Order: sequence, then structure tokens, then C-alpha cells
Amino acid sequence: MTANNKTKVTIKHDGFEGFIRRGREHAKALDKGETLPSEITISFETPTEMMRVFTLKRTELLEKLTQDGQQPINQLATKLKRKRTAVNRDIGVLRKVGVLSTLSVSNPGHGKLLMVSPLARRYEFIWSVGAAGREAHK
Repeated sequence: MTANNKTKVTIKHDGFEGFIRRGREHAKALDKGETLPSEITISFETPTEMMRVFTLKRTELLEKLTQDGQQPINQLATKLKRKRTAVNRDIGVLRKVGVLSTLSVSNPGHGKLLMVSPLARRYEFIWSVGAAGREAHK
């Protein structure tokens, strides 16, 4: 799967309450016959959980993929000046939360290549701390 320019990916920390609220909003829109926008929302319970997943190195990796598009993991590791094993580990985490995808393709004479793709061209992070923080992005 390659990046979709129309898909909006929002990453925030509004927890279960936000998930339920978005579900109700989508249900109301569908009941009215409206078409839902092409979007992905990834929600964490707390800002701390969100920051554990989206470390500086993982965010740099995601940024490089959105800039350059689909590429083999070896090429990505070289561009980021990081060890392939570290990049591979970070790709696994980001794939698990749903912000990128991987595809194993044939590399004639050399086995297989693991291609890495972002799910969108742009990612929006909403992060806030404090009692009013959660209310700010409802």
C-alpha cells in the first residue's frame, strides 16, 4: 500500500471517550446519508503513551517516508544514518499502530526486499498536557 494523498491521519490522546464520541459523530453522519471523509484517527489514552510510540527517531523515520515515499528498509536506514535493525524495530512499532505498511517484494538474484510505505502524505499530531488539554481537541 502506498501513500494516499486524500487520507488524513490524526494522532492524538483522547482515549476511549474520544473513540466513542467519534463513533457517534460518524453514525449520525451516516444516518443523514453523508459520506465520511477518508481519515484515520489513532488515539492514545495519555500523552505519555503517545510519546512512547512516537519517539524522535520514529517521527524522523515517518517524516522521511512521507517526503520520499515507498522505499526499501535498507535504503531508509542509510538515509537516516541508522542501523537496519533499529529501523526495522521502529518500523514494526509504527506498523503495529497503523501509520505505515510493509510489503515483501522479489529482488531478482538477491531474495526479497522489504518495502516500507506511509499510509498518508501528511500526519497531524495533537498533543497537550494539563487538565484543559484533553478538552482542547474534542
